[in-house]
Amino acid sequence: MGRMLKSTLMTLFTFFAVFAFIAGISWGEMKHVPSDGVSKIEKGIKATLKVTPSKNMVDLILEDAKTGKPITKADVNAKIQLPDDSHVEKKLIGMKMGDIFSFMNTLDMSRKGTYYFEFFVRSADKDIKFYFEHHLK
Repeated sequence: MGRMLKSTLMTLFTFFAVFAFIAGISWGEMKHVPSDGVSKIEKGIKATLKVTPSKNMVDLILEDAKTGKPITKADVNAKIQLPDDSHVEKKLIGMKMGDIFSFMNTLDMSRKGTYYFEFFVRSADKDIKFYFEHHLK
């Protein structure tokens, strides 16, 4: 009886450990942690581009350049030139993830090379363009 109890406990422990490991991996995959960004300021608005190639995600964080207050109401569109010289147009959707509000969308980043981003932002009756490059090795 003692041997059977030990065997059952070991089996349950193994299943629990495997389940905890798989749940940990799944939780890690759900996190959206963009890379360090590149920032530019135009017409009093600071735009920070953060790219997460492993998730095929592009985030544009908009803030008031003077106060640092996040801009949450804007219409953001992007024209992207891919490394093969083809072009893609995307509308970025505003969303808060964690403590950061950003405008984001997906982008196939399977090609190595330089991605050129041209963002068109309309916020508070201002039309602003931001240009960024991202090099993917």
